[in-house]
Amino acid sequence: MVLLHLQLHLHLHLHSFKNVSMQVSPAPPKLKFSNSTTDLTPKNTTESVWLPRLTEKEFKLYSKESYDKKSYVAPQTEKCATTVKLLRPHKLSDDYLDEYLEEKSTENRTVDRDLNILMINSLIICHLNKSPKCVVPHFELVQETQWGLGWIWEMKCTKCKFISEKYKLFREINTGRPGRKSATINYGFQTGVINCNIGNDSARLLLTSSCIPPMSKGTMQRITNNVCDKVVKLAENETEQVVESFRKRNQTLGLNKNSPVKLQMDGTYQSVHIKSRHKMGQNASQVIGIACENETDNHAIIGFHLINKLCWVGAWLRGKGYDIECPNHEYCTSNTNRYDPLSEKDLGYEIESLLEMKLSQTALNQMQFFSNTYKYESVNRTICTYLPKNKNFSRNALGRASAAVLKVNNKRDVALAKTLKAVGCDLGRKSRAVVALKKYVNVKYMIVHIKKVYVSN
Repeated sequence: MVLLHLQLHLHLHLHSFKNVSMQVSPAPPKLKFSNSTTDLTPKNTTESVWLPRLTEKEFKLYSKESYDKKSYVAPQTEKCATTVKLLRPHKLSDDYLDEYLEEKSTENRTVDRDLNILMINSLIICHLNKSPKCVVPHFELVQETQWGLGWIWEMKCTKCKFISEKYKLFREINTGRPGRKSATINYGFQTGVINCNIGNDSARLLLTSSCIPPMSKGTMQRITNNVCDKVVKLAENETEQVVESFRKRNQTLGLNKNSPVKLQMDGTYQSVHIKSRHKMGQNASQVIGIACENETDNHAIIGFHLINKLCWVGAWLRGKGYDIECPNHEYCTSNTNRYDPLSEKDLGYEIESLLEMKLSQTALNQMQFFSNTYKYESVNRTICTYLPKNKNFSRNALGRASAAVLKVNNKRDVALAKTLKAVGCDLGRKSRAVVALKKYVNVKYMIVHIKKVYVSN
């Protein structure tokens, strides 16, 4: 065991790292360090001895950065003494993971099944036409191009000079515009991400753990923005259809089409605690207001509104010294000032103005007598699964809330199928993905039914 007696305030300057000598009381006669061939036996009792250069992890056992981030200190050396001096630690190299990695590189690729079979058949035919003397070909991958989660392959035969054309192994979204088109698998994957309580960083970790090269952060964010914009429009159309169905019902019953509809309204905040321990005012930065009809057992959502204070672009610009205030700048994601308090009264007015475009003002005035929030409590739990209170989604909060609205107004499988169709990623009728989706919904409702039976008994 090596006993080190370090003196208080061992300062190792990051810029120069000059020799810092601690004049101390006599040290033990010999100091032996593992993995070192240097003789550290001091010639006299006051001579300083350099400790072999340590790694960053080992260096943190002896010292830590000071408060000004300009030097290292060793606070545990108070009233101690030593003749040992520390060198600057080794920088973390790029191969620090090598001891945990295998020599053989194995990766997975996400390719379309039918297009992969089509590529194999095309390779055999093209190789037979161009190299008839090469009877038994042996194909290898010459080049592969990543397109999000999709791949473009170019093959060659090692026994001859045959090189194939480039094959796209992913389906494309038909945009009607010229140029390269997005892969359906990219939009489908990001649709699944916004329907879960994870973000792009967690999604990249899932792909990496499966040995699948993930998309870049910029690509994932760009696709997520496009998907959320389409989901918001889909949710707005969904709520309008619910209101239109009530109008048709009123006309069928011989009533005025703008007859009052029973509603329940409430708001949920993006925070577990309304007060903050770290700043003045409210702890929440977002609040979502939901209006549900109380006429049927479905309690469908007919209106929703999000008040958002978060804007990453504005916060970044203010950190750089620019005089920027949200929400009056380009690419701003907030719709209210960051200093304004979140008010459920203002949220109610926003929802009222939103519903006034769908219903008459007379109907809105009569709805106050039929209000309760029983259904909204379950809606609140659904929104929390799409927008967790411990995470901030500044740009895509409205898109995730819209996905929650679709899930409430429809079952999970119907909502997901509608969303995928809206973004251009249709599901096959007999695909295994649809079979798995149906099983997921059936198991979920079976568990709910079992709970009700046991609770009632």
